[in-house]
Amino acid sequence: MFIGLLYSLIPRMIPCALPRMARKLYGVENWVTALKMCKEGLRKYKITRARRENVSTSVFSEWENAVLKKINDRISKLSKSYTKSSVAKKTLTCPKIKKFLADLHDKYVIAPADKASNNIIFICKSYYRQIINEELGSTSTYAKCTVEPQQLIRKHIDFLKLENLEPKPDWCNLPSFYWMPKLHKNPYSYRFIAASHKCTTKPLSRFLNSALRLILKHFREYCLGIYRNTGVNAFWIVENSLEVLDSLRSIPTRKAQLASFDFSTLYTAIPHNLLKDKITNLIHSAYTCRKSQYIEVCQDKAFWYNSCSFIRAL
Repeated sequence: MFIGLLYSLIPRMIPCALPRMARKLYGVENWVTALKMCKEGLRKYKITRARRENVSTSVFSEWENAVLKKINDRISKLSKSYTKSSVAKKTLTCPKIKKFLADLHDKYVIAPADKASNNIIFICKSYYRQIINEELGSTSTYAKCTVEPQQLIRKHIDFLKLENLEPKPDWCNLPSFYWMPKLHKNPYSYRFIAASHKCTTKPLSRFLNSALRLILKHFREYCLGIYRNTGVNAFWIVENSLEVLDSLRSIPTRKAQLASFDFSTLYTAIPHNLLKDKITNLIHSAYTCRKSQYIEVCQDKAFWYNSCSFIRAL
């Protein structure tokens, strides 16, 4: 369920996990529990995805029903033939297998293939490290830090406490850097990712995200006014894939010539000083146009305001 809006794939993939789930639950009598777990997972995914795409959860109702039908059909079929004797034997406790896996981890990095779900690639660990070092040393975006990790984490937490943005206890990690192979390219290339899951700066990122989304909304409305008066679309940002589909439907297919483009490297190629300068100008422009003094952020929601009586002001 974590792979995204691949509507045609998910109904096939989720039922495949049912035998593993049943083995974990130890018994045929737990098919009901397995079904409840699937329903709860679908419900949470639907809410999360709807919030991310900024749409109603009802948009996913047809997809959810299709998935549940596949699950019920699979349960009906498996429950007739599944017995405790079919539970797989534990193999990871075998000394030979544990030694083999340890040797495997010493020599290789196991990474998912970019844009190829459920495909994993075994990469020489030395080569993997070499590519990362080359990427980090090829741009001024990254700089070597001489501070110890725990000292840096402590510095982040102390700063966030002063701003009333203290992270949760399990948000005490620094970002990690890794890459995935692009096997669909010829020759093969790499997708570099700086992952900040449960990072110390997550509260600050969420706070800034709420404020900047309010500014984005302002410019969307501003550009919409320009479009109404001139017919020129000056806003080239989409919130989700549904907006792209709506735009494509409005284009006469016989007259349209469509093309798509991609960047091999985008964000890390933008000079930081230029980026900060442009964002600063946009923020000042938004404040001036709105005739507001503050952006108030409260519980991941942001509002224009002319008083600092709320929790925080930007």
